[in-house]
Amino acid sequence: MDDAQIRQMLVPRIAQQRTALQEWTRRSRSQTNRLSVTGLVAGALGTVTTAGPAVGSSSFTESAASALGIGELEVWQGACLIAMVVSIVSAVTAGLLRHYDVASRVGAAEAATIELDNIRVLLEFERIPVSDALTRYQQSVATVPFVDGAAAAALLPATLPTSRPTATG
Repeated sequence: MDDAQIRQMLVPRIAQQRTALQEWTRRSRSQTNRLSVTGLVAGALGTVTTAGPAVGSSSFTESAASALGIGELEVWQGACLIAMVVSIVSAVTAGLLRHYDVASRVGAAEAATIELDNIRVLLEFERIPVSDALTRYQQSVATVPFVDGAAAAALLPATLPTSRPTATG
């Protein structure tokens, strides 16, 4: 297989990988935004729920009890229950964001997308040896193993020649 054939095979695969990275980044940002907003809203609700009884004291609980037609004890219990639930939601969303380290993964996916685009352009204008493009492609895809298809795509260069035959060899 000559360099021109390898180049023709690699360019569409790079474009396919870029598309997968862009889709993953779009979905991840959307999920991250939902988790962040959920955590912020839950934290704010927890603050508001505890602030009413803390700031208003007995006048708050009396007013709430009268408005809801329940006793003051039930107001305190309800406020505590709501505060507990929203605090748990806030803690879980914050933990998920930290555990999956989405921000750094999105950054890695964006960097890999840019690198793949650079490789594609260099290949299309024949400004890079195919063996170098294959190596850079493999290195770039290896930085994003958490993106579906990235690991399989990283194996692609191993199936293609990585260097041109020499006159001596």
